Amino acid sequence: MRWVSNVVLVVAAVAPFAARAAPHSERPPQLEGVDTSYGRIDGDFVLALSSGVAVGSRGPRGAIDARARFLDVAGLFVTYEDAFGGPSEPRRVLSVGADLRLVYLARWVQGWHWAKPYADLHVDSFSIELGAAWMQPQAVPNWSRTQLHFALALELPLLPHATGPWIGVRGGARWSDDALATTRTDSALDRSGFVMFTLGWHQVVNTGLVGGYSRKR
Repeated sequence: MRWVSNVVLVVAAVAPFAARAAPHSERPPQLEGVDTSYGRIDGDFVLALSSGVAVGSRGPRGAIDARARFLDVAGLFVTYEDAFGGPSEPRRVLSVGADLRLVYLARWVQGWHWAKPYADLHVDSFSIELGAAWMQPQAVPNWSRTQLHFALALELPLLPHATGPWIGVRGGARWSDDALATTRTDSALDRSGFVMFTLGWHQVVNTGLVGGYSRKR
């Protein structure tokens, strides 16, 4: 599974350059004085922390998720899932990878918007994530399985602003080396699907790395 880690590192390395594809000479398009970035030009990073539940075929697991996205376009994530004694197989999962919001990148570059914050922020939230997942099976004391992690996600803001509470749903799958190489699927440790529901907080922060997008510069 070393190649999975290499893919994550490559995506993480090029993510800032993909985000920089947006024009820096001027702010994102405005419509009649409305900020169609909904606060995202107030900073250069969006930090998100969420908790919820991941539902799989063998039972639910509690989940906590942390993310950092450059210009809210591309970044990294870490997700931890735990069955807390339940029957879920595996009982624990740790996922790490890259998070890319292609729809938001396209809208940012082209200036597409409805000037309706809930609609724009919801559509912008569509993301693709790719990474690696480490699993701890039931009755096994260590992290014994590594899988490829792939998921798609959408979120809905509870306020008409990028900073604030969000409800999220993501669905994805994980595959072991054996499942990828031989289509072997003896158990959830070889291939498994999941749906995760979360409630969290997004915070726009200004680190000064991209001063051109900040209202303070």
